[in-house]
Amino acid sequence: MNTKKEQLPWVLLSIADNVYAISCESVISLMQLGPVIPVPKVPEEIRGVVKFREQVISLVDMRKVLNLKPLEAEIQEFYDLMDVRKQDHINWITTLEKSVQDKTKFTLTTDPHACAFGKWYDSYKSKNTNIMFSVTFARFDTPHKAIHQIGVEVNKLIEKNDYEAASEIIEATKDAEFKQMMHLFDELKESYRESKREISLILGDGKNNLCISVDEIVAIEYLTEIDQELIKSTITETEFLIGIGKRKNGLTALLLNDEYIMNTFLGQQA
Repeated sequence: MNTKKEQLPWVLLSIADNVYAISCESVISLMQLGPVIPVPKVPEEIRGVVKFREQVISLVDMRKVLNLKPLEAEIQEFYDLMDVRKQDHINWITTLEKSVQDKTKFTLTTDPHACAFGKWYDSYKSKNTNIMFSVTFARFDTPHKAIHQIGVEVNKLIEKNDYEAASEIIEATKDAEFKQMMHLFDELKESYRESKREISLILGDGKNNLCISVDEIVAIEYLTEIDQELIKSTITETEFLIGIGKRKNGLTALLLNDEYIMNTFLGQQA
């Protein structure tokens, strides 16, 4: 690594929840990723081309370069999880209604922290800093607790043989908190997708340029204690990474080999 590169700040970026760094020496622009035009007969790492100023340049998918999970697969996994948790609560309220109809005690959990969604919700530590996602996520708390609370109330009414009142509570909840929560599951899925809009980094010298896709720009910082040997013993060795650098908060970032990326893919321009 050249001395000049070590003295310059680094662009810290997130890809699949991992923090990478690339030297400011090669970065000439940061912007939201715009429309991507697919092109045939190019390496799988090149997703297509994008417009940058007066140029049409290749877009390199860094997830594929680094053998990370594709973004669409990550989004679909979140969608699938939310669909399952949504169905759990549909099943929960249906079972509650059946308990009233059969005049039997409701036995599913009435603790909002004990159901599968509650456990996930309490433990979810997202690195997603998108405001809309965070707001939608926080809005689950009140209706979710209210829904589970009616399980307690319905059981008390079943003990008193007051099945009509129990049914009325369930219907009122279905029209209010339950309906709200069903909408929130759908909103959270869309907020998650929106929060995953990629950022493009333009690398080059202004004339010979290349675009790489990343999830998020974390910061621009100087790194200390750059170690080029440690990376060989900690992850699968690849020419696309050249070392590990220590951040000012004490955490580390994997250093991307900007020169190797450009030399590799500028020669394979779409």
